[in-house]
Amino acid sequence: MAVWVCYFFTLSYPFIFDDFLNIAGNPSIQDIGNPLRIIRFNPLRLVTYFTFALNYLFGQNNVTGYHIVNILIHSANSILVWMLVRNIYSTPLMKSSIPEAGIEQIALFTALVFAVHPLATESVTYMVQRLVSLSSMFFLISVNLYLQIRSGENQQIRSGENQQIRSGEHSPALKAWLFTGLICSSLLAFFSRENTWVLFVILLLAELTFYQNTAGHKQWSAWLLILNIFLFLLITAYVVLSGKYFKPIPPIETHQYTITVPVYYLTQVCVICSYLGLLVFPYGQVFDRDFTPVFSVSNPGFILCSLILLAFITVLILLRKKQPVLFFSLAWFLITLLPQSLVPRPNFFFEHRLYLPSAGIFIVMVSLLFHCGWRAGFKPSLVFLVLIPALASLAILRNLTWHDELSLWNDTVRKSPANSRAWNNLGHARYDLKDYPGAETAFRNAINITPRLAELWYNLALTQQMQNKPDTAINSISAAISLDPGKAMYFNDRGVMLAMNRNYTLALDDFTRALSIAPHLRQALLNRARVYDLTGDTLLRNKDLRNAGEPITH
Repeated sequence: MAVWVCYFFTLSYPFIFDDFLNIAGNPSIQDIGNPLRIIRFNPLRLVTYFTFALNYLFGQNNVTGYHIVNILIHSANSILVWMLVRNIYSTPLMKSSIPEAGIEQIALFTALVFAVHPLATESVTYMVQRLVSLSSMFFLISVNLYLQIRSGENQQIRSGENQQIRSGEHSPALKAWLFTGLICSSLLAFFSRENTWVLFVILLLAELTFYQNTAGHKQWSAWLLILNIFLFLLITAYVVLSGKYFKPIPPIETHQYTITVPVYYLTQVCVICSYLGLLVFPYGQVFDRDFTPVFSVSNPGFILCSLILLAFITVLILLRKKQPVLFFSLAWFLITLLPQSLVPRPNFFFEHRLYLPSAGIFIVMVSLLFHCGWRAGFKPSLVFLVLIPALASLAILRNLTWHDELSLWNDTVRKSPANSRAWNNLGHARYDLKDYPGAETAFRNAINITPRLAELWYNLALTQQMQNKPDTAINSISAAISLDPGKAMYFNDRGVMLAMNRNYTLALDDFTRALSIAPHLRQALLNRARVYDLTGDTLLRNKDLRNAGEPITH
C-alpha cells in the first residue's frame, strides 16, 4: 500500500530518454515469438527485455502496463527486504539477540523506508530501470533462499562451554526445492542485469558472518569461495578479451575532458560519499547530475571524502565481532555498489545505482534507531510515524518531476546548469512542443558548454529553420558539417535550406555529397530530384526518382 501511495499517479507518465531506445523504439521486444532477437539485442539482460516483450505483447506501447509491472516489482522488493531482515535475525548467531517483537518492528520499518524512500523513484518511475529493480528482486530472493537453507539445516553455535542453540532442520524435499530456487533466482538475477555478479560474494559474507561454528560451514564456505574465484576469473577474462573496458573515455556530450581510469576511481570516492549523504538526507535529487571530476589526490574534496570513506570502513571492521548485523549491512552497501563503481563509465553518478545497496544502509539506520531507543527508554516506532510519511511525501514530490520530459529536463538544468546533455534534451522537449525560441535557447546553452559537438549545431539549425531564420540556420548547420563532415543527413538538410533560399547550385552540391556518403539515402535522392525539376533537368530528375523507387510523372 505504501508503494502505491507514492507511485499510483505515475501510471500515465510517458516514455522518457532511454525508454525510447530500449522499449518504445526497440524492435527486438516486439516479437516475443522470436527470442533470438532479444538475445542478440542484449544477451546479458535478456530476462528484463523479455518482460518488456511481455508488456509489449499485451499492451504495445501503452505506458500503464510498464508502470504497473515496475510498481509491482518494487512492492515485491519491499517485502523481500522485510524477509531479509527477519532471516538475518533468525540465523543461529542472531536469533536470541533481540525479542521476536523487536525483530518484527525492525523488519517492518526497514521495508517501509525502502518502499517510500525518494531515491527509489528513478528505479521505479523510469521504465527502463526495471533493469535495476528486477535484477534486485532476483538478488534478494537468492539471498533470502540461502539464509533459509542455512538456518534450516541442523546447525549449532556454541556460547561458552555447554550452551548450545539449535535450529530445526528442513526436510530433504523442502531443502531441495529451496536449493533449486536459489540456483534459478541466481541465474535470473545474472541475466536481468550483469551487475549482480557480486551475489555470491554476499552469500559468502553471510556464511562467514552468521554461520561460523555451524554444521556445514566449512563446506559452504569452500564452495562459495571457489565459485567467487571462478566468477572473478571468468569476468576478468571477458574484460581482457573484449578490450573495451578500462580505457580512457574521450570527451563527449556529458563532459569536455578525458576520463582516465585513475580520474574515475578518484571521483568515485567522492561519489560514494554523496550517495551516503543522499540516503540519509534525500535532498537535491537530480536525474543527470553534473558531478565534478577529481583529477588529483590533493583535491580538498577528495581528501575529505577519503577520510569519510576510511572512517566508514574502519567502523565496518570494528563491528565485525560485536555487531554482526551492522557489519553485514554496511558491507552489503559497499559490495553491491562495487560493480557500479569498478568499471569506468561516462557518467559518474546515477541515483538508480543505489537501489540495491540502499537496503544495507536502511537496515543499519533502522536497527541503530531501535537499539538506541530501547536503551534510552522511548519507543522508536514513534519516530517512524513521522519519518515514513515525510519520506513518502518527498517521493511523491520527486515523482511529479517525472511527469514528462519538459518537467524532468527543466529540473535537471536548474540543478545541473553545466550539463550539456540536459540542455540538449530540454531543447528537444521544447522543440516537440513547438516552443522553437525556447528550444533555440536550450541548444545555445548546450553549445556554450560543449561547442565542438556537431549534433548540437545541427539541432540549433533545425530550430532556427522552424523560426524562418534561413541564413542563421545555414550557418549553424555548416558549423555542424565542419565538426562532423561524415554525416549524410547534415548535407541533405543543408541542401534543403539552400534550395528554400533558391540557391540551387549549392543545394545540388550538398545532395550529391550526401549521396556520396550514403548512396541509398532516399531523402537526398528525392530532394535532388525536386531541385532538378526546378532547374529543368528532366533526365537527371527521372534518374533520381527511379533510384528512389518513385513513379515518374510528366
